[in-house]
Amino acid sequence: MSGSSRLQGLFRWLLGLFSSVWFGITILALLFVYCSIGSAVPPVRQHWALEMTEFEFFNWWPFDLLIALLVANMVVVTVRRIRFNAVNAGVWMIHSGIVVLALGSVYYFGTKVEGDTPIFRRRAVISVPGGGGPVSMLVRPGNHVTAGEGENEYHFEVTQIQPEYVLQTAGHEGQKAYSVQIGVTSPTQRFIRQVLAGYPEFTEDVIPGQGRAIKALGKALVDEDLEIRLDYEPQTHFFLMDTAALYLRPQGSGLWAERPIEGLPHYHDRYASREEVWPAGSAKPRPVDIEVPRVADEPDPLAEYDVRVTGYLRYAFEESRWVPGGERLNPACSLHLAAAGGPSANYQLLAFDPDNNTAEGGQVVFRWVESEDVIQALTKARQPTLSIEVPAKDVSLEVPAIRRPEGAEDDFQPIAGTDYSYSIRNVVDNLSFSSGRFAGRQISFAIVEIRDGERQFTRWVANPADATQDLTEDTHQAIETDEGIVMSYEPGDTARITMVAGPEPVQPTVLYRTDSGEVVRRDIHIGETLELVDGLALTLRHLHLDARRERRPAIVPVRERDRDARKQFSMIKVEIASGNWSVSRWLPYNHFALQSEEYFMPGRTSYNPRTVRLPDGQRVELLYSRERRALPAPVVLESFELETFQGGLIGMNRNVRDYLSQLRFADASGGWTEPVQMSSNRPAANNGFWFFQNTWDPPGRNSAGMNYTGAGVGNRNGVFIQLLGCCIAVSGMIYAFYVKPIVKRRRQDRRASQAGATRDEAPSGEAEAEREVVGQV
Repeated sequence: MSGSSRLQGLFRWLLGLFSSVWFGITILALLFVYCSIGSAVPPVRQHWALEMTEFEFFNWWPFDLLIALLVANMVVVTVRRIRFNAVNAGVWMIHSGIVVLALGSVYYFGTKVEGDTPIFRRRAVISVPGGGGPVSMLVRPGNHVTAGEGENEYHFEVTQIQPEYVLQTAGHEGQKAYSVQIGVTSPTQRFIRQVLAGYPEFTEDVIPGQGRAIKALGKALVDEDLEIRLDYEPQTHFFLMDTAALYLRPQGSGLWAERPIEGLPHYHDRYASREEVWPAGSAKPRPVDIEVPRVADEPDPLAEYDVRVTGYLRYAFEESRWVPGGERLNPACSLHLAAAGGPSANYQLLAFDPDNNTAEGGQVVFRWVESEDVIQALTKARQPTLSIEVPAKDVSLEVPAIRRPEGAEDDFQPIAGTDYSYSIRNVVDNLSFSSGRFAGRQISFAIVEIRDGERQFTRWVANPADATQDLTEDTHQAIETDEGIVMSYEPGDTARITMVAGPEPVQPTVLYRTDSGEVVRRDIHIGETLELVDGLALTLRHLHLDARRERRPAIVPVRERDRDARKQFSMIKVEIASGNWSVSRWLPYNHFALQSEEYFMPGRTSYNPRTVRLPDGQRVELLYSRERRALPAPVVLESFELETFQGGLIGMNRNVRDYLSQLRFADASGGWTEPVQMSSNRPAANNGFWFFQNTWDPPGRNSAGMNYTGAGVGNRNGVFIQLLGCCIAVSGMIYAFYVKPIVKRRRQDRRASQAGATRDEAPSGEAEAEREVVGQV
C-alpha cells in the first residue's frame, strides 16, 4: 500500500472517529471526571508529583486537549450528521454557541492575569531652609526622616493621622479631610505641624505646652521657611497570585531586580536533609533544585552568579534550638508538657543560664547537680522564709513566709524588744517585668505590712534585694526605705516540675511537687514520656551536655496550621554559587516586594529581606515574594471611606456595609483623571484592567487606619466572547424547545393536508372512468 493510500485511510478513520456521537459522549464523560477531580478531590492535584493549584489544573494540557477534542467532534458531527435546515437550526445554534464559548474560554484563561497591590494615601514632601533638595517619607504612623546636616539638621516623624478630620473653618464646616501631624525637631525648637490633604491653606503649627501657634505667636507657622506638603503616592505595579519570584538589589539601593521562580511547589515541603530544618514528624526529605535565571533587562547584582532554589517549606518559622557539639559543658534539655485533653507546650531550658533555666513563671525548672545527695535534698520541700533584723536593738529572727488567708483580719506579730510589728499580706514569686526599671527580670516578693508605733507602711521585700521598696499604706506611693528594720525574703521551692541532670552516675530525674507539697521522684530517659499526677504527661525530647545554639526553619505540623494562611508562612532556600564559592539563605515569604520598611503594614504583610556577602565584599539583599507586573497606568488613592450600618465601625470589619476607595489614574497629559470609585461589588476599570476592593487598613493600637487600600487587579479578556457563546447556545435551546415544535407541527399539518387532497382526487378519477365505460356500453 502506498504512502498516500495509508494517509487517506488514516484520514477516513479519523473522520469516522470524530463523526461518532459515542466518541463525543466519551470525551464528555472524561471531562466530567477531570473536572470532578480538580474541584472536588484537591488531594489529587495537590500530590507532590503534581503540585497544582486549581487554576493550573484547569490550564494543564490534558484539559486543553479534551476541550479541543470535544470541539472538533462537535464541529464534525454537526456538519456531517445534522442537516442544516429550519428544524435543526436550534441544534446548530447550541453547538455553535458551545464552540464559541470554548474558544472564548481558551482566550480568557490563556491571557488571564490576576493579582493585588497596596495603594498608599499620601507622601510627605519636606523642604528645609538651606537644606538642599527636598526629602520625603510615606505617611504612616511612626515613619521618620532627617533633612539637612550639622547645625541645620531637622528631624521629622509622623506622630498622628486623622483620616476623617472634621473641618471647623468658616465655609468648610463639617467637611472631612485627611489630617497628618508631623513632629518637627528643628535646630532651635520642637513643634508639630498639621497638614491637611487637599487644603494646604489650612496648614498650621502646634507648640507643645503652648497650643496653636496662631494664638501663641500670632502666626500660623513657627518656621515659615519650612515647607511640608502632602503629595500622592503612585503605585506602578501589582503582584500576581500563585506565583513566586526572587528579588535582589545591592544593600542600600532602592530598586529591586526580579527573577521569576518557575516550578516552585505549592503544598509540600521540599528539602534535601533533615539536618537543615527542624522537621515535624518523620516525613521523608524530598529535594528540589530549581534554576532561577536572571531577566535580561533587570539591573541584577548577581548577574555573574548561579542562583538556585534548593528548598521550600509550606508553613515554617525560623527558630533557635540547642543542639550538641559545643566546646564546653552547657547542659540543655527540651521538654514537652501536655495536659490530658488540654493544651501542650514545648520548653528549651539551659541549666547554667539564670534567664533560661525556668519556664512558666518558675513552675518548670532545669537544674544541674553534681551528686545524688543533691537530688535527695531537692526531694525535701523547702519553705519560703522571711528574715527580719532591727540593728539598733540587735534583734534578728527568721519566720515562715506564709501569706495571710483571704479575708483574714490584720494579724500583726510584735517583734520582741522593739516598737515594730509585722503582718505578711501576700507572697508573689517569679513576677516577670516587661517594662520599667526592672524590665526583663523575674523578681519574687513578700508583701509585708509594718507598724512602728502610730506609723504604718507596706514593704515589698524582694529577692533580689535591690528591688525592695517601701510604700505608703493609703496611696501606695513610694517612700524612703525605713533603715531601722531590715528584711530579706528567700523563696521556697515553687517549682511544680524540676528536671535534674548531672555527670555520671547521676541519671536524668524528674521531681514533681503535688498540691500537698509532697515531692515525687521519677527517673526518665531521652524520648520517654512520664504520666505525672493531675493528668500531666512529660516527655524528655533531648538532653545535650555540650549544647550550642543553632537557628533553622521549624516546620509546623499540618494539624496546627491555619488552613487559610496560603503561602503567608512559607520559606524558600536560595543558593548562590560562583566557582568554588557558595552561600545559602532561607528566605521568608513577603506578600509584596516592598521597596523599604516605610511601606511595612503591621498585621497585613511582612518586610523581611536577608543579606548575603559576596566574595568581593559587596552586600546583596534578597527577598522572596511574588511576580510583579506593570500597571497600564500609575494609580493613586484620593480618599478612602467606610460605609457602615447604624452604630458605626465596631471592631475591625464588623458592621461595615461597604469599602469605598476613590482612585485616580495617570492620563496622557501627565496629570490625573477625575476620581473613580472602587468598592467591593463595583470595580473600577482602566485600560483593560479592573480594580476591585481587596483589603483595607483597619484601625489599630497606634493608628486610626485608612492609610492605604488593597486593590485586586485583573483583566477580563474574552468575557464578551464567552457571553456571545452563551447567548447563541441559549437562543438555540429556546429555538429547539419552543420554535422547533411549531415548525415540525406546521410541516406535519402541511403534509397531512397534501395527503388528504391526494385521497380526494383518487375517488373522483375512478368515477369518471366508470362513466366513460358506461357510455361506451
